[in-house]
Amino acid sequence: MGSIMATEKRQFTMRMQDNTYEKIRYLAFVDRRSVAMEIEHILLKYITAYEAEHGAIVVPTDELFEYPSTGCRWALNHRPLKRAEGR
Repeated sequence: MGSIMATEKRQFTMRMQDNTYEKIRYLAFVDRRSVAMEIEHILLKYITAYEAEHGAIVVPTDELFEYPSTGCRWALNHRPLKRAEGR
């Protein structure tokens, strides 16, 4: 029996319309990926395109981080805390 590999990927719940899910499931089948890996692939393509247009997204490493370009403050593993006034 093969060994089980641990993953460092974050698990979360996602909800979507049935029609969207079935389209992703079709793409996953065509690309020979699981639905989860197809969703990750799609998201990585979107992030790459976004960063090409807007610059790299800085992933915070401190408990509290403020994005200089937006003034949005984030606490790790939580929602945004505050957006700077006038932005």
